[in-house]
Amino acid sequence: MTNASGLQHLCVAFRQLGMMVQKMAQPMFLPWTFERAQLRQFLAAVHHEPASERLCDVLTARHFDQLWTDPLLVQFLRTRCLLCGLQFHPAEVSGHLHRAHS
Repeated sequence: MTNASGLQHLCVAFRQLGMMVQKMAQPMFLPWTFERAQLRQFLAAVHHEPASERLCDVLTARHFDQLWTDPLLVQFLRTRCLLCGLQFHPAEVSGHLHRAHS
């Protein structure tokens, strides 16, 4: 997990989405469809952020490639905890997710 370009890299965006899925009642089987109301519920901590609505649009339209190509979403997912809304340095997000939301 220390080599950002190697096989051990775990994308923070996918980690956060995975943690959201773990809190859903439905089983973890992909692909699944995203419902806007359910996404808004899970993104309640960051609903005031412009990127939050963009994230809902991307997920419901299933344009997953935009999670790592849209500059607004990349910055948002690199620095924000989707579960509590706190902002961090990109290197701290992963540790925060483990400490606060595991």
